Amino acid sequence: MQEDVTGISTVIRMLAEIERKINLPREDVRVLEEKVVQLAEHIESHILYSERAVDKAEEAMTKRLEGMNEFRSQLTDQSKMFMTIDTYDVNHKLLESKIEALQKIVWGGLAVVSFIAFLIPVLMHFL
Repeated sequence: MQEDVTGISTVIRMLAEIERKINLPREDVRVLEEKVVQLAEHIESHILYSERAVDKAEEAMTKRLEGMNEFRSQLTDQSKMFMTIDTYDVNHKLLESKIEALQKIVWGGLAVVSFIAFLIPVLMHFL
């Protein structure tokens, strides 16, 4: 029962407050209208500034994406010029075989020179 009375008194107070606001003097209504107009102008200016900010952000993003696309195309062009692993392996094996052939020639030449270097003193001793 007490809760019902409290709820009813709250509703009565709220209705009285609404009635008081509805029956405001003419001057208060004019002040409220002016505040509403000022608020509307303020919101309109914020909307305008927000639209400008969005436009600038879109322009900046477009420029950034263009730069990224240029960079991406440059990387694509560079990657076309790189040697594949298969080509590298074939050329590397070819170079290894050439090095091995040169090593055989060098070691053979050293063997011949060593033999001649050993043979000359022996021949000079017996002749």
